[in-house]
Amino acid sequence: MRLIVQRTSVGLFSGPVCVRFTTPIDDVSFGLVRPSDKACWKMTVQVQEITPTQAKLLHAHRSRQARYASASRMVVARKLKQIEVSHRPPIWKRVEILFDAHVRAYQFHLANKCVRPEVSYIKKRCGELGVEYRDVVGRSAMKRVVVARRRLMWEVRDKFGLAYAEIGRAFGDRDQSTAMSAIKVHDSGDGPLH
Repeated sequence: MRLIVQRTSVGLFSGPVCVRFTTPIDDVSFGLVRPSDKACWKMTVQVQEITPTQAKLLHAHRSRQARYASASRMVVARKLKQIEVSHRPPIWKRVEILFDAHVRAYQFHLANKCVRPEVSYIKKRCGELGVEYRDVVGRSAMKRVVVARRRLMWEVRDKFGLAYAEIGRAFGDRDQSTAMSAIKVHDSGDGPLH
């Protein structure tokens, strides 16, 4: 059984005292008599002293609580109006804003740093044409992707002067005949681009 007793300022100490009752003893001078069975219990007293730092923290806590209580009383006494809240969503929810555009640009820069010049050119042009790079070098057969792929193959051949096999490798390991036919269709104007 444990009992906490609040002691008032006696000497230098003012704080809680922890009292623990253990086994009953016979000598009344060392114990406390319980009214129910008149048995004596041995009593040990442990004084919990507060350090100066703890005293400062306790004082700061009590003063903070007093300030909060007085502020809440003042609000109730003055009957302050509630703050008006706008029900419009913030602009970043209404308009698509790319907060990480600088991160994406840096990632794009890092991805192109160790890449062949024709591949970085293809990536840049894909962004300008509005098609995904992975679609252009992938197996997509969508019309807008095929048209962009043909145009890019022609531009790479014209700008870099690569062989058809190298152009095919730059576009997802395609065969040289695929690159030849794409450039031929673009040059003749038979495709849907012209």
